[in-house]
Amino acid sequence: MNTIRVLFVAALATTVGASADPCKLRDELLNPYRSPATATREQWRITKDAVSALESKSCDGPRDEASRAILFQILEKEMTLNYGRILQDWEKQDGRPVSEGAVEGLSIFQTELLAYVDRITSPRDLPFRNTILRYGNGLAISKLGRPVVDAVVEQASHPPAALDGTIRHNAQEEAFRAIGYWLAPENNVIDAAEKQRLGRFLAGALPPDGVTGSGLQYRFTETLLRAIGNSDDGDVEAALGAWRQKHENSQGSGGSLDRIAGESLEKIRKRMKKTT
Repeated sequence: MNTIRVLFVAALATTVGASADPCKLRDELLNPYRSPATATREQWRITKDAVSALESKSCDGPRDEASRAILFQILEKEMTLNYGRILQDWEKQDGRPVSEGAVEGLSIFQTELLAYVDRITSPRDLPFRNTILRYGNGLAISKLGRPVVDAVVEQASHPPAALDGTIRHNAQEEAFRAIGYWLAPENNVIDAAEKQRLGRFLAGALPPDGVTGSGLQYRFTETLLRAIGNSDDGDVEAALGAWRQKHENSQGSGGSLDRIAGESLEKIRKRMKKTT
């Protein structure tokens, strides 16, 4: 991964531009996103270096609200920017294809940015809830707590109009993941009745015939199965067991999704024993 990061940086530029305080972000870091067609590679590199420096520090995210706002704007821009067009322009300028390292580096940057947002998000970031709900991972979403529960359930009820970023982020899938965090017995964001209701909601979202494809559908189903495993409800256990049987009937036993379903069933049953 470090090699790919180096290739990406080299594809952009080789000079350094960092804030005196790495726990703060400057507004000018948004400039490449404001004018992506004319932004220089140096501007892109400075922005990405500043974010990477922030991610490596022990501070709990940007210290001031202005810097936090910039961070979440960078997240939104990263996940919505058409990098394909930018890379095409670079290829025309250079007369050669952009390196594979540069392309892969975009995905690495977005993945690490989302992991960082997972780490630092707290209820103080509710002013940025729309960005976090739409572009954040399930863990970050779950950390916003009770005020976003209804919005998360709504988001989980509908497929997104598009997948975001070079990593193909799925907002519905991340809403499922957030609900899974809330189902955990040690999590007190939602009460027992809501956990029961939402556990059944997740179980009902599994492919009804047990048939799953590859790629994005596989990833989607895996996320659901792992989230359901945080339940302690008997009806959820029964629904998951029935789904696993359908999956085995259609696609055979012993596959990875069959194994994950079995692990989630075991987790639910252990919790149910503790409560009886």
